[in-house]
Amino acid sequence: MSDENENEIRTQALLLEIHNSIRELIAVNKGLDENGEPIIGAMQVQVHVPQGGFEGRRRQTHHKPEKRPLPPANTDVEPLQVYNTGIKSVVVSTPTKPASCDVITDGTVPGYQTENINSILGHNAERVYVINHGGGELYVVYSPMGDRFSSEETYIIEGGIAIFENVYEIRLRSPILGSQYQVTEHEIPVFKINVVKAEKIEIISTDKDHFRLEIVMNAHEEENITGLYTNKYFIRGVNIQSKQPLKFRLIFWGSDTFDDVSDIDKDTYIDDVELDMTAYPAFRINNADQYRLNVGALDILYEDYDATRELHISLQNLSATSKIAGGAGEVQLDIKMSPRL
Repeated sequence: MSDENENEIRTQALLLEIHNSIRELIAVNKGLDENGEPIIGAMQVQVHVPQGGFEGRRRQTHHKPEKRPLPPANTDVEPLQVYNTGIKSVVVSTPTKPASCDVITDGTVPGYQTENINSILGHNAERVYVINHGGGELYVVYSPMGDRFSSEETYIIEGGIAIFENVYEIRLRSPILGSQYQVTEHEIPVFKINVVKAEKIEIISTDKDHFRLEIVMNAHEEENITGLYTNKYFIRGVNIQSKQPLKFRLIFWGSDTFDDVSDIDKDTYIDDVELDMTAYPAFRINNADQYRLNVGALDILYEDYDATRELHISLQNLSATSKIAGGAGEVQLDIKMSPRL
């Protein structure tokens, strides 16, 4: 048998083996009909056989490509400058938002670290990624013009990323000394970002000196609770303790003007939660102390329209029995809140 015929037989045998393998692959993917024929639209595979068959292919001689000299560098073109801090550490602990950050116009605000992007690049960064590399949460304000900064801080959890557009300058803080961050223009590929739902829950509490008045049926008592670090929150839950087993409604308002009966357009009602201390799951310990109740799984969009970082709430009595004034009718609330944009 000649070498040419032997090579042809080997080629045909290999093609048959490939053909059977492909049919098995298509069958696994349900690409054949009941007669064993490919279904229209099923996967198709083409096998290209070089001239001389596969045996002839192995006999071909491969030559290394000829090396060519690199073109000379263009010294007239300035190198592309991209803002990238690398991983840096927070050098001062700032647990609370500096009050002066709402009126930043220039200069340095104690407690913030500054990334002067425009002064380094000579122009604004089109898009900046701020990455929290761990150690503690980050809070960021930024400016697109350099003469004014965002009044609200952007909260970044550990391992999180925030994106800012048209950035002149970035300023950030952390309550934890040594927290690590990075500010960069380098694009962060989507497949490298872990998308998780994570929330920082704050608990804003009233004390026994709030809600001290008598509250008759359907009346309410108003309170403005300070201590918020931003004006926008999700309300996630409420804990209540009460000396009396009454049915209450906790009402959330957008302003310290609360309700307005004369002009409905000026009423600032946002949402409410019913707190029924008269029935299960409200409980007492040893049937002798205050009544307790937890209401969770709330999703209330709260905003302080006055921009004073206050929680405007009122407690309405829905029971026929009046809430007693003073210590005998004490009520205490813990309101679980999560900052939002």
